[in-house]
Amino acid sequence: MFKRSFDESPALDTRALVWMVVSLAAAAGAHWNHVPVWLLGFACVSVFWRTRVYQGKWPAPSTWVKGGVMVVTSVAYVFSTQAQFTVETAVGFFVLAYALKLLELNQRRDAFLFSFMTLFLLCLGFLFSQSLFVSLYILIAMGLSFVALMAVNQSLKSRSIGSTFKGVYGSMAVAAPLLIVMYLFFPRFGPLWAMPLKSTTAFTGLDETMSPGDVANLAQSGERAFRIVFNGQRPAYRDLYWRALILDRYDGTSWKRSFSQTNRDRQGAVRPGARTQTEQWDYEVLLEPHNREWGFALDDAKVARGAPFSTPDQLVRFMRDVKSPEWYRVINQAEEYRESDQSFARFSGLPQGSNPRAAEWARQLRETSPDAATFIKTVLTHFNEEPYAYTLSPPLLTSQHRIDEFFFDTRRGFCEHYASTMAFILRAANIPSRVLAGYQGGEWNEQGGFLVVHQYDAHAWVEAWLPERGWVRVDPTAAVAPQRVESGIRDAVAEEGTFLQNTPLSLARYNHIGIFAWVTNNLEYMNYMWQKWVVNYDQEKQSSFFKRWFGDSDIKTMLMILAGVSVAVFLALSLLTLKAEWRRNKGDPMVRLYRSLLSRMHKKGLVLDAGLTPGQALALATKKWPRQRKMLQQIFSEFERNLYADDAGGGPDRVRRLKRDIKQLVLTP
Repeated sequence: MFKRSFDESPALDTRALVWMVVSLAAAAGAHWNHVPVWLLGFACVSVFWRTRVYQGKWPAPSTWVKGGVMVVTSVAYVFSTQAQFTVETAVGFFVLAYALKLLELNQRRDAFLFSFMTLFLLCLGFLFSQSLFVSLYILIAMGLSFVALMAVNQSLKSRSIGSTFKGVYGSMAVAAPLLIVMYLFFPRFGPLWAMPLKSTTAFTGLDETMSPGDVANLAQSGERAFRIVFNGQRPAYRDLYWRALILDRYDGTSWKRSFSQTNRDRQGAVRPGARTQTEQWDYEVLLEPHNREWGFALDDAKVARGAPFSTPDQLVRFMRDVKSPEWYRVINQAEEYRESDQSFARFSGLPQGSNPRAAEWARQLRETSPDAATFIKTVLTHFNEEPYAYTLSPPLLTSQHRIDEFFFDTRRGFCEHYASTMAFILRAANIPSRVLAGYQGGEWNEQGGFLVVHQYDAHAWVEAWLPERGWVRVDPTAAVAPQRVESGIRDAVAEEGTFLQNTPLSLARYNHIGIFAWVTNNLEYMNYMWQKWVVNYDQEKQSSFFKRWFGDSDIKTMLMILAGVSVAVFLALSLLTLKAEWRRNKGDPMVRLYRSLLSRMHKKGLVLDAGLTPGQALALATKKWPRQRKMLQQIFSEFERNLYADDAGGGPDRVRRLKRDIKQLVLTP
């Protein structure tokens, strides 16, 4: 096969440019929410500019113009990203280079490079999402890129659009079985997106700070937070409190994690003590990326399998931020431990002079309460009987003493308001307390038999320390709006109609309608199976798979053997294909003669691609050697008749005549 070179390659035709623009749009669509909007706008400008140049209505940009545009856009990008180096900025800079490359797109050499950049840009989409629908989109877009590559290679001139798509996606379908075998049998390595790369993506989810009164309209999200599969009996809806964070420091405005609490989270799991309950939940969690190190679990959680670990406070923690879907299994196993005096001081402290009216109210009530449990019950009764309201559109709290303002004046808020106020009142009454942040509830998927917890299920509640019982959950929101913990936030705000009011196109908003619930459940089930068996197919699942089918053999040895067999089969198929092509070319004397002529022209300074038709090669050859135009026309016309006639290949007489004519051809300028 001839050495490929693009030094004097022909210009692009219209079809190639059109398909390259289509593949560009598909590749940019995979990153519309990862790169600055102006950058996508610049890509559109580049497409328009290139089109006008191709149409001959604008002059091609000079080197100085292209250099100036590169400098200006690069400086603008550095300022727009604030000179941060993250996954998003790296991908965005590649998009910028990709759009700039379009300005100098003229020869086939540039087009091939641009097509390869398109494929690479599509693969970068997996850095941000590996969901089923994103994966399908990227595969379809890759097919469009292959079509563009065929157009650049001038392989579409004799094919219809239908046959082209059939060939491209048919080839991808034929390769799918080999892909599945390699995916199942090759040793599993951690994906690139699981590496601890710095990211600025605004993942929805919990925050480490809770500041009731800062927002007047709680924006909700219908995005999925995690899924749960219960192995056996599942808890009642009102008991689904998914713990994530302990906020133990109050500064008069916000609740935060103290330094001591952060260190406690990182100490790792302690050995469980004697069980204090007979009921035990066993469940698996499939966690969505949220760019934080914490996971979610019910009370008394102990991680049984997976990457995270359990903390002394029965929380779930990872060693790194969660940037890709994670799977782990949890059992609830109560532990007996005692808090130190230093811990109690941490759970009892309040800022000096903060919220004096609420503090005085708590002290007076404590004097009339025989014990802490009675005090807590009285406060919850107060929330239930007084005119407090649960709302997602509370008034802003502008006073220096926000809890006083909410508790005595506005009396309208959501879970953060009530949890913050309850924890403050308990501490003012010398009852150690802490705020818990996480999620409450979830939506049961009947199709897949799992629970789905969304971002709008985020919740905050309180835990109080009772000497005879330990940490006890106290949820004032349940006293104000019982339906919030009995059936979910949709029912809690049904009267005011604020559920997902900022996302009218979210399917979750209409899940109470039969057809929407059916569509949502089935889409959720498909995505769940994809995440569980494809994205989360790690070394542990691979080992379980082989043990199930091959017993307790040496897994490592078996994997290496299967990997070697797969490679051998792949190489054998490749060699058979190449051998058939080699025999086909070797057996056709007309093809050998044609390639011999191209090789001769190559030595004389004209590089012609072996895939060019005789007519295309003739146009370039006559441009190089205009004096031999007549002889070249005669030779290439004869090649065209013999190569594409019904009796393609020609007889011995035709080959001899062509050999004679080629021998007489003098290739001089």
